[in-house]
Amino acid sequence: MPNAAPDNFRCTVHALFAFDLGLAIDLARAATLLSALNNLTPANSPSAPLPVPRTSPARPTPTYFKFKPTPLRLSINTAPVTIASLNAATTADATFYDFGAVTIAFHISYSGPLAGLLPLAEALYDCRALLEQARRLVNQLLDQARPAIKRPALVERTENYVLYQFDMPKPAHTSGQSSPHPLADPISFIAANTSTLARILRSEARTLSDQEIHDAMCCRISYTPHDAAVIDWNAALLFLDEPIDARSILEFANVELLEMRHLDDQLDDALQASVPTLRPRKGLGAFNALLPGSNTPDLDRVAELQMESSLLFENVNNALKLVGDQYLARLYRLAADRLHLPEWDTAILRKLGTLESIYQKLSGRQSTNRLELLEWIVIILIAVDLVVGLVGHR
Repeated sequence: MPNAAPDNFRCTVHALFAFDLGLAIDLARAATLLSALNNLTPANSPSAPLPVPRTSPARPTPTYFKFKPTPLRLSINTAPVTIASLNAATTADATFYDFGAVTIAFHISYSGPLAGLLPLAEALYDCRALLEQARRLVNQLLDQARPAIKRPALVERTENYVLYQFDMPKPAHTSGQSSPHPLADPISFIAANTSTLARILRSEARTLSDQEIHDAMCCRISYTPHDAAVIDWNAALLFLDEPIDARSILEFANVELLEMRHLDDQLDDALQASVPTLRPRKGLGAFNALLPGSNTPDLDRVAELQMESSLLFENVNNALKLVGDQYLARLYRLAADRLHLPEWDTAILRKLGTLESIYQKLSGRQSTNRLELLEWIVIILIAVDLVVGLVGHR
């Protein structure tokens, strides 16, 4: 087994912050509008650390990984932020998704012993400095790209996630090292440093119990004996030669969690707002309810909420396509399970069903009101006919 605690290795820490900007984004128009900002560069420029996801040249499976449509990714020059005595990189990535979300990713370079990551991990947990920096950047981007966003409004809720991307060693025959690097066998390295890695994932300075360590490290996936990824609810460890696709999937899973929670809040508000429309009307309100179109505003509002919620749910769930690559599909499923995305999907579908039931009840009430109005008209016409007949007879 390799040495379990290397004296020095390199790791790039990616701190992700997801925001919701509006109902939808016209990515092509947003790219044109954002090109006017001086601190932005295209994602395919040499200075950009994270290119748009692409098929890995080492994997011959054709077109297995794509977003539909492809997110807009830009590199941003930002002021450095000091975190745990380290300066965050002066660049960050902004990734726009067509369903109205954006992710700000900060990149922090680390070099040193494994235990040195613990103070950084603890500082990144609910890091207010980075969150405020990310929010300032998002506000700047929102102001510039506002015409390309449908119903622009920055939602207060955010979702953050941290990726620890370890620099993998070169093959032993080319590295010139007499002894193998500890990360040459990442599976053994993880087994020998499980306690420390679990504390990094959980951003915990204290020693964890065996049960907590097992829970933090249980979601692990490998494609070869020389790579591994450990997925937790707040962070992930990547021991990969080509981590771009994995990073993009985990970034998207974090955005999906944000959108599901935001949609869940919207549906809660919609259901609360729909309750008064179902209450029986009394007095003059009962008479007004018989008039044509009296329930139309309520019906239209519920229908609009239902349509927008369903579209957002479908757009988020259909944005990522994984075709023919079981490894990436399993990686996404691990991340989805860790973030409880299936449970959020179930809750949202249940609330969409409730909203549909409310719509049907309002629609039925409107139909009933029309029938009642017609009955009153018939009664009034019969009464008028009787009165006219009696008056004519006299």
